[in-house]
This record gives sequence, C-alpha cells and structure tokens, in this order.
Amino acid sequence: MSYFFVPDRKSFYYRSYVPKELRDLLNGRREVWRSLFCTDKDEARLRAADWDIRTQQVYMTLRKQGGRMSDAQRDALVAEWLEAELEYAEDCRVTAGRMSESMVEAQLEGLSIMQDEALEDMQANDYRRVESIAEELLKTAGLPIDRERPDFWRLCRKLLMAKYKYTRIEDRRWQGEEYTPLIQRPTLNGHTQPTPPLSTPTPASASALTPEGAATGPLFLEAVEGYLREHPRTERSTRALKAELRRFVTVIGGDRAVSTITKSDCLKYKDSLLKADQRSLHLNTVHNLLTTLGSIFRWCEGQGYIPEHSNPVRNLQPSAKAVRKAKQSRKLFTDAQLVMIFGSEKFKSLRTKHPAHYWVLLICLFGVCRPEEAAQLHMSDIREEDGIPYLLITEEEGTDKSVKTKTTRRLPVHESLIQLGFLDYVKLVRAAGHKRLFYQVSKGRSTYADAAGKVFSRLVRGLGMTDKGLVRYSLRHGGSTKLLEAGCPPDIARILTGHAGQDVHDKVYVHREKVKLSVLRDWMNRLRYDEVVSVLMDKGR
Repeated sequence: MSYFFVPDRKSFYYRSYVPKELRDLLNGRREVWRSLFCTDKDEARLRAADWDIRTQQVYMTLRKQGGRMSDAQRDALVAEWLEAELEYAEDCRVTAGRMSESMVEAQLEGLSIMQDEALEDMQANDYRRVESIAEELLKTAGLPIDRERPDFWRLCRKLLMAKYKYTRIEDRRWQGEEYTPLIQRPTLNGHTQPTPPLSTPTPASASALTPEGAATGPLFLEAVEGYLREHPRTERSTRALKAELRRFVTVIGGDRAVSTITKSDCLKYKDSLLKADQRSLHLNTVHNLLTTLGSIFRWCEGQGYIPEHSNPVRNLQPSAKAVRKAKQSRKLFTDAQLVMIFGSEKFKSLRTKHPAHYWVLLICLFGVCRPEEAAQLHMSDIREEDGIPYLLITEEEGTDKSVKTKTTRRLPVHESLIQLGFLDYVKLVRAAGHKRLFYQVSKGRSTYADAAGKVFSRLVRGLGMTDKGLVRYSLRHGGSTKLLEAGCPPDIARILTGHAGQDVHDKVYVHREKVKLSVLRDWMNRLRYDEVVSVLMDKGR
C-alpha cells in the first residue's frame, strides 16, 4: 500500500499494485489508484488503510474463486468492486466538508477531459483508446479475439459509450445531483437484483411548531421550485443553483417553512461561504449567491409566504467596493506568448485533428468575439455583402444559439483569417451539407465552446504560463486593447466586440446595422498579429 500527494489536484491519492497472477482477471490493470479527497496526511493514512482493506479482500476473493468463476460471476465481482469504489468516493465527498473551488474544478476538469476524449473518439470512429480494453475483456471471458469481425468493433464502440456515460454520471454527482442506477446488477450467485434508489429523508411537516410560533407557508425547497417555474434558467444553471440551496438548507439545520428562516440563519450561511478553509469562494461568488438567495425571499414576499420588508438576506451581501477590490483582473498575453501558443506544434496539429477547435480559437483571436459566439455559428451565419465576407452574430428563435447582448451584429472576417484559409474551410463544410459550421463539436456543460476552451487552457498551462489571470478571455481583452491602440473610435469598437451602448447617443441615435461593412472591415483589419500569421503560414498547412 502507498499513498501520495498530488499538488495539481490538491489531494492525497491511494495506490495498490495488482498482483501479477490477478491482472488478467482485472482487465490487465497493473495498479489501482484513487483520490482520498483530503489534504491532511494523518487523515490520508487512515483512508488509505481503509481502502487497502477493501482492495485486499477483492484480491483474496479473486485468488480463491477467480479461476473457477463463470463470466457472469466475474462480471458481478467487478461490478461489486466498482460499486464499492463509487460508494467510497461518495462517502469521502460528503465527509470532506466544503471543498475549495480549485479542488472541485480539478475533479471536474479530469472528468471533462475524459468525456471530451470519448466523444471525439465516437465521432471519429477512433477506437485506439479502448482496443486493448476490449481485447482484455474478450481474453478474460475466454472468447476469440478477431479484429476482422464487426463484433469486435461494436464492443469497442460500446466501451466508448460506457466511458462517456460514466463521465456524465460522475459529473452530475460532483454538481450535487443524486444518481439512481437504472440497471440491475448481477450478483455472485448468478442472479440479478435491482439496485436500490438513492433517497432523501422526508422533511418535517411545514406545520410543525417553532419557537416563533406556528409555521406558515411552504417549505423553503418547495418555494424554490415555485420561484424557478416563474424565473426559469438553463438546465446547468438550475442544477447548480439547486445544489447550492441544498447546502443552504443543510447549514440552517434542515428544510423548514420559509416563514421560520431568520436573519441569523442566513448569517450562518454567509459565514460558511466566507470560510477560506472550506470552499475558498471568491468574494464575487459569495455576493452572487447571497443576491440570488435574496431574490428568492423577495419572491416569497410577493407570494405572501413572509411579511413584506422581512427579507432575511437584506444587506448581507459584501459591498460592491469589496468585491471589486478582491476581483481577479484579466491579464493580456504578450505578442511573444501568442506566438508560443499559436505557433506550437500542438496547436498546429488541431488544424487536421480538430479543425473546429483550431478555427474557433483563431476567430476569438482575430475577431475579438466571445468563444461561444464563434463556436455556435451556423452556415447561414457566414455571409457576404459588397464582396466583404462577414459573420452574423445573432440569436434566433427556435435554435440553440444565444448571445450575451440581445443585438445582431455583423463581424467582418479578418484578412488574416482569409489568408490562413478560413473561407476554404467554410466552402468544404458547405459542400458537405452541414447545418453548423463546427458540426464536429457537441454542446458542453454550458456552450459549444467548452471543449475549445479546455484545449486552450491545457495548451497555455502546458507551455508554463501558470498566471491565473491568463485565460481564454484574455484574447478578447487583448484584441480590444489593440483596437484602442490602433485609434479605433469607441463606438466602432463596441460594435465590433458586441458591447452594449453606454449612453443615450449610442443606445438610441446610433443605428449599428446601418454602419457600412467596409468601415467595420477597415478597423477590424487594423488588429494585427502578423507574427502569429507568419508562424502558422510557415508550417500550419
């Protein structure tokens, strides 16, 4: 048994080497390692010892029965092992206390990378990552391995689908959702038994008496459902909000009638958010969470669930001045850093391996647009006017496209993008009959740009640029700054970047759609990254 600390993941990990005689029974695995979800060495030692006992029990069972077990029984043993692993991980999750954002983000990032790989492999019919697993499964089952038969490749595809499904289940669990298995697990005696669903305790009746008297109105979580029906959000946003509000209920001692929740309860929740040793939330996040909570209680006032002017969250949010002071500012990439990033072999290889990521990131660089605006483009959004090609950034009813500011704008295609072959790529996609320009990309947890963002983040960090202020949106900040340096008028810059008007003149009197496209193109082309173009033209094709 061994356990070790992984700095990037900010957690101790347990590792056990699988005995050679048992590896064939465990799909060829040479070692087992799992996160212990803690940073304390003494706690890690205890958790590692507990996990080692579980692992050694599995090894003992395999030594006694592995050679004589049927395929179904062996599958059952592995299923039981996996179930115990998931239960142990869940135990660690719920007993670890409030985890910092960086720790949770590290877990989600690992799952996201695995999910992206599985999805990309399925779309490309690329089974290289799972071929060895399929062979080991067939070998363990005593079945022939024949790569010439379709059955082998069907197994590979099912493995990719299972890998993708696993990441989605774990992602939902990390987001606070409960997971109820829908399959029946085989048991070691060869029979099946339904997996019991996960359940939550039934909350106490809203009519229970409290020190303030008889409670009235619905329970808090019931009120939340009513609030969300009138104020719908995206699926991801709703899921995250519900998970956070369940934490609020836990902090105040359980779900209660809205009318019994006091300011002291909300202060206790605020204190839990501010404790650096638990979640390490940014002050801006704390402000947003308390603002949302206040909105729910304000809605409850309107429904008559609580008296008017009795909002228990009033004036609890950190001040705007404190939030601004604590806010992490975005930093700009230097020209040399941009050459390192876009001139790297890893980025250049995207042109053939993942052209969607390649062009989305270049559009962000040369178009100063938001990543999701580039990634969600339809073929009908690539247009031409007076011989000038442009992108139509818009939100259409009945589509999955969305924009931050509810205005349609025309974004001229930068001459450097044309020089690098962007319009040639558009022609190929149009000829193939695809509806979406970047048809290879599926929607992530929030937008179509999620995958490209993760690729960019890994690329930047891999080049040693670890400053947290250097992110994907730094491209947009840098482009806006370069436009200013080039003398671009503020009105034109706001049109190109899609920012809302700042005054009555801009909002009422300026008709953006009437500004000549040639004017927008000329100013857009003053945004120069000539060294980036040079390194991409050198070996980019």
